[in-house]
Amino acid sequence: MYLTQNIEGETDAMKMCKFCGTENSDCAIVCSSCGANEFKHKCENCGTIFDEGNFCPKCGVKAGTKAKKCPNCGTEYYSIACPNCGYINNAGNSSVIYVNTSTQPVKKRKTWLWVLGWICMFPVPLTILMLRNQNLKKSIKIGIIVLAWAIYLILGFSGNSNKATSNLDINNSGANIVPSGINDSVLSDEEESKVVDDKVINGFLNECTFDYGEIEHGNIRTKFFIHINGCSTELLDSNTEELVIKVNGYHVDGINEAEVLEAFRMIAQVINGSENQKALNDLIESLAQHNTDFYEGTIGNLNYRFYAFVELSKSISECRMEITTTKYN
Repeated sequence: MYLTQNIEGETDAMKMCKFCGTENSDCAIVCSSCGANEFKHKCENCGTIFDEGNFCPKCGVKAGTKAKKCPNCGTEYYSIACPNCGYINNAGNSSVIYVNTSTQPVKKRKTWLWVLGWICMFPVPLTILMLRNQNLKKSIKIGIIVLAWAIYLILGFSGNSNKATSNLDINNSGANIVPSGINDSVLSDEEESKVVDDKVINGFLNECTFDYGEIEHGNIRTKFFIHINGCSTELLDSNTEELVIKVNGYHVDGINEAEVLEAFRMIAQVINGSENQKALNDLIESLAQHNTDFYEGTIGNLNYRFYAFVELSKSISECRMEITTTKYN
């Protein structure tokens, strides 16, 4: 950008021959030395030599313009005002000077700091703005600042409280959390251990560690047949919330009291576990030496009824053992 100015005291400025470099008067048509008719300009202000246009490309002073002399301090200058004392000549002269001007660089505001402040700690920039504001009353500014900080602190503490509660819930419920893989394996184990469709009978069969052969379904939904120690055994989920087990002995098949009593021992060990072993042994020994045809009693978690083998006058009463338990309900 160039500024124009009227100046005093023009001219007889010089221009230079392009070919021989001889300085000629600004009004010369041909070089006084070599006769050439092409010239270059030499700026009287900064000494720059140029051949295009009539204004110095460096300082903007018109070619051929002479310096002004300040009447106040004697300084020669080409600008509007004397650079030494600031004198401005208001006399009307027709010459025009174009002077390069430059603008001061605009100081960049650090906007990112404000943005970061609003995102992370909004009360800080708000406090600064309130303190700089001259239009609001002091009481209003203080109220806004206090309210902003109160909201900020409440949000901060509530966030920490929720996090702590969440961690506490996780810790408290940790005992109940089971990885999905374990749940799947437990379910699959339960499905694999489902022997029959009756829950009570299925519970008993899952605890049996001996071979009970093939399972046969009875004439009702809750009745099944297996073989324990060679004895035909009936399993019944009764309507009285009891599991009824009947171990039958058949004399013609060689299944006598000894086999039935051994089957009873195996069943009692499943139901009662390792408890009452001595009492169980004493009971079986007593039943084997029976003096009557019928015995009943309780041992551990089961009740029993023992019917001994009896030869009647016209038939035989086969021995059997009836066992009831509520363990699997």
